[in-house]
Amino acid sequence: KDSVALRHIILNDNNEKIVVKSSVKMIKNSFSGDIEGVGYFVNILDSYINERIPEIIIDREHEMVALLNIRNETFRVKKCEDTFGEMVDDVSNNYDRVLEIAVEKYISPRDARKFLEKASIDSIIENIEKFGKFDFTVNHIDNGKNRIIKHRYSYLDKELGIVVVTTEDVT
Repeated sequence: KDSVALRHIILNDNNEKIVVKSSVKMIKNSFSGDIEGVGYFVNILDSYINERIPEIIIDREHEMVALLNIRNETFRVKKCEDTFGEMVDDVSNNYDRVLEIAVEKYISPRDARKFLEKASIDSIIENIEKFGKFDFTVNHIDNGKNRIIKHRYSYLDKELGIVVVTTEDVT
């Protein structure tokens, strides 16, 4: 074999953990005849996350699947069956703003406080550390209809601080 590759976690220039593929390929120097190694790194965080999602969410129907980075408090929607995904893409993925939009557009006023408390970063961390996953239900108002939606949080990768967030209609 003339090459080797490893997948591992490193810190990037912003001091954030990312997943990289480190490869070394052995080649023969055509001038000297020496065997030399050429090494390179490739950031594979997005592909790593995409391959892990099915491991976490198997055979489930979810209205929304998103990734929450609890270290830098960003939120990226991966799947969404309504306009929520488009709206949060417009706020630079800031998690606090995502929560505000959810309360303004979807959460029943009677459950707004409960939602903000349960969906806070501190609450999420505390509960998934304690129970491995964390879920709660709140009332959503959708086109004038009240629906009960389960919000679930579980680690995709604890070391990277990435949490999978899903919603499911349990009305």
